[in-house]
Amino acid sequence: MSKIQREFQKGSGIKTFRTPFVYKLKQYIYIVIRQKLLEIYPDANKIADVLVRYLFGVKDSKYKRTLWESFGTEVVNSIRKNVHKEIDCSGCGVTVYEPRQRQIRCDKCQNKYRLSQDKERKRKVRQRLNDMSA
Repeated sequence: MSKIQREFQKGSGIKTFRTPFVYKLKQYIYIVIRQKLLEIYPDANKIADVLVRYLFGVKDSKYKRTLWESFGTEVVNSIRKNVHKEIDCSGCGVTVYEPRQRQIRCDKCQNKYRLSQDKERKRKVRQRLNDMSA
């Protein structure tokens, strides 16, 4: 066993080394936990919702730091969406305050999206007409 490992196990000694090492180890563990949960179910928002309901409702657990470190972004976005009535545009990422019901894009991106959808629909109609006439 190396001197560093002995000092780490004793809990005393090289404070400047121990703190960054423990922090990086914890961050790695949170990343692994996130990856394992995403392998089970690929929707991070759904996992975050289930974990929040369980950790804050069913079982009032003291282990909430793992939730925040692993799925903090999703939890914050969910709070913004449900409490503050804000969304991030799925096209450009701009924050939209007080969106309409089921709105997921800003008006500018929604217009671009509609134009592309119309273009694709019209292309399919033309293709079907060409196939019928040939």
